[in-house]
Amino acid sequence: MFDQNNPKDNPLCNQVFSLPGMIEEQVRICFSQEQLENILPIQDCFDIRKIILTGCGDSLAAAGNMVPVLTEFCDVMSCRAIDPITFTRFMEKTDIGIGEPNSPLVLSISAGGETARVLEVLKKASELGAFPLVITGNPESSCANAAKKAFIMKTPKMQNDFPGLRSYLANMVGIVAIAARLGLVRGVLEPETPEMWSQSVIDYVKSYAPHLESISDAMFHLAEKWKSFTRFDFIADCVSSNSALFAQEKFYEVTGSLGCAGDSEDFCHINYFVRDPETVGTVFFAYRDQPTYSRIKETIRSCVTLGRPVLVITDEEDDFGDGVTRVVIPKTPEGYTWLRPLMDFCPVALLAGYISELGERRYFHSFFPHTYERDPESLFFAPGTLTLKESKIEYIL
Repeated sequence: MFDQNNPKDNPLCNQVFSLPGMIEEQVRICFSQEQLENILPIQDCFDIRKIILTGCGDSLAAAGNMVPVLTEFCDVMSCRAIDPITFTRFMEKTDIGIGEPNSPLVLSISAGGETARVLEVLKKASELGAFPLVITGNPESSCANAAKKAFIMKTPKMQNDFPGLRSYLANMVGIVAIAARLGLVRGVLEPETPEMWSQSVIDYVKSYAPHLESISDAMFHLAEKWKSFTRFDFIADCVSSNSALFAQEKFYEVTGSLGCAGDSEDFCHINYFVRDPETVGTVFFAYRDQPTYSRIKETIRSCVTLGRPVLVITDEEDDFGDGVTRVVIPKTPEGYTWLRPLMDFCPVALLAGYISELGERRYFHSFFPHTYERDPESLFFAPGTLTLKESKIEYIL
């Protein structure tokens, strides 16, 4: 049971603290040789020329985060993350790249397996002759049945894991395992690499364990200052833009606040001009190995000068100046920068959870966090209003 008198005890933040403890089991499941050989037989691995990843909400962010590892190690012509509506309604056969059997690999993600738009993607991919593979936690779901193969996450259960956070990490680990399988079969990776990768994932996620308490304290204190804010910007460049997107999504889900994810350049042309800057929580993901690091630091300084409250998530000890709350996360091992998105969302997830508690917000505007009872007056989950699972399937060939 939750301690309702302790605002640090809430479903989202408890999930963050659970991640180092679940990772060994999740890696064992995802890197299972039996399961990988089943979903990606040797001949199918050789057939794949292109990879398209897709999903909705958190799943699309997870997909985008893992594009670099698939691109670098799988010997494919292209790899990109595309939103489901673009894939199903606007892309023709030639755009998708249908030509050889089982290509492209259309890797779709749906934790519950009933998302209408992901189901639409799988059906279109199947009819066109692509290779529709779904990552899901539900082997009996519509998406699992529609896909050629279903990669079942079997994410270890914990009480009160709603809204989803553990599944987000699980899906990314699943994609890493797929990259290891493709890279090994296609001769890009050495035979020992999958074992090295699986241990690296475990070690990196566990490296957060000694730091989570101090990160949590910093985010709780910041939440006390930001709890009344209703507008937030999440700024990141390169692949980190997907972590910013995930941050935006979690803030919507648990605080109901307006959020916007963008990069350090476009921000300076657009969101920079929002009125009352002192009331806009501004979160940066800033890493020295990014080509735009200097631009990110310029943008941080501009925000501070405007009076914006600023949080910087970084793996550097750099001084970002007065007026900045800095959270330093563990560095990735050399050559493994693709590990970073597996956990760099943790500080902002903790912040969202604490703002939700201190600001007395409801999850999805509807659910009381400690009881999961739904407000009977809320329309957000009323039949016919929420269309995530009930939307019409109508893909364009």
